[in-house]
Amino acid sequence: MSGEHATRDGLGLMKRVPIAPISQRQRDRAATAPKVPKMARCGWCREYATEMDHIIPRSLLPGENRDHSQNLMASCRWCNLRRARGWKPAWFVLSVQQQRFVLQQRGIVFAGRYFAEVPA
Repeated sequence: MSGEHATRDGLGLMKRVPIAPISQRQRDRAATAPKVPKMARCGWCREYATEMDHIIPRSLLPGENRDHSQNLMASCRWCNLRRARGWKPAWFVLSVQQQRFVLQQRGIVFAGRYFAEVPA
């Protein structure tokens, strides 16, 4: 039973399905992924946070700064998904240190594309 889990088929009957093995890369990423502090609130909407959101997307910030503490914000699942789909949160929600980090790494043009109400 260790390599299977129970699920329902199209008729509502239970059946056993093999679980896909987890690759070493998936294990390594899960082990090094930033952890959400207990009782943290979402930095965007103030609900309880369930994950960490990258302020500058991982794909746009290669190297060691990718998981820098100033590039991470506690986030609820909903806000993280909205950001992934193009939602632009307000610039002033970021701390001054996070604003400086974004400007140093990507510049004001980037900030204007990914955040609303960026001062000129």
